[in-house]
Amino acid sequence: MLHRRTAETEPSAPPGPENHLRVEGISKRFGHFKALDDVSFTLGRGELLCILGPSGCGKTTLLRAVAGLDRQDAGSVLLDGRDVSLLPVSRRHVGIVFQSYALFPNLTAAQNIAYGLQTRGMPRSRVKDRVEELLALVGLQGQDRKFPSQLSGGQQQRVALARAIAPSPSLLLLDEPLSALDAQVRSRLRMEIRSLQQRLGVTTLMVTHDQEEALAMADRILVMDRGRALQAGTPDEIYNSPGCPFVASFIGSMNFIRDTVKESPRTFRKGSLRLLVEDSGPMPDGAAAILAIRPEDIEIRQNGEPSRNLLKAEVQRLEYRGSNFRVAMSLLIEDSEASLIEADVTAEKVRKLRICEKTRIHVDLPTHRLLVYAA
Repeated sequence: MLHRRTAETEPSAPPGPENHLRVEGISKRFGHFKALDDVSFTLGRGELLCILGPSGCGKTTLLRAVAGLDRQDAGSVLLDGRDVSLLPVSRRHVGIVFQSYALFPNLTAAQNIAYGLQTRGMPRSRVKDRVEELLALVGLQGQDRKFPSQLSGGQQQRVALARAIAPSPSLLLLDEPLSALDAQVRSRLRMEIRSLQQRLGVTTLMVTHDQEEALAMADRILVMDRGRALQAGTPDEIYNSPGCPFVASFIGSMNFIRDTVKESPRTFRKGSLRLLVEDSGPMPDGAAAILAIRPEDIEIRQNGEPSRNLLKAEVQRLEYRGSNFRVAMSLLIEDSEASLIEADVTAEKVRKLRICEKTRIHVDLPTHRLLVYAA
């Protein structure tokens, strides 16, 4: 059963793994611009947490504050219960992979990986063994003598990752590590990174604006917007129980039916339309509301099939996506402005029902898949 929320959800400490990283009330300004606004979250030992949000939401600023690259104006960063808020990056025992990889162009792959170990005074023989171990770990055997310019983007990313984990950091920080790669390479490497992170058991904080990437890789996701933390949870919680309209629209696709009013504990009205929901939460009767439902949850019905929320609609356009179509349609509601919604319909059903533009069809909005938000 889905949980409905009518307000933004504040992130809280999750049950389960011991909290390895705790960020408390981080705020950061650049002049008059507030980049971070009282952000708090926790990260369990061995977890991978994705900070997800649109460009400019503050996610990279937050990562840099955790790393010690930029000092926050307020709040604290604790690693294993130790306050490291005022320590430089060199004393926080973190590994960082930047968006640009930041490899030394005049050093080979092996030399790039060895650099951090040598600056820490590790004996040469141990450095050599560690570099060989890491090259094998990231699948770059035989590439040790190549310079960055001789490596593909994916190979450069692996070198950067190997360099970051070489000193066995307490915390691994990834700043959009796959954004410079093409779609196929990015898809393959994200699972390689996830597999490597799980094998090593290294606690990882990753910044991304790619929703699919976050859903595929993360143990938990923290969604941000305009410097604020909106919701934290597992990928399933974030996708199926978004805490506010922004999270609902940013993660995947979402239809919104606006200008509705709550009539009773389970009934909402829009013009002559009545819609039933499974649970509307504590919202009072008479309150303005927004109903939401994902395209894949909308069902196309044949005439005569029973349904609690059976609506008439007119197809506006179809977008072919291989195994299915994204069908955009207008709900036909008397005494109210039409609402445009989209549904994912299998190609087989589109052919069977002969759905095309201007076709009038019946759609079902299942009561247990409708989400309710305060307007």
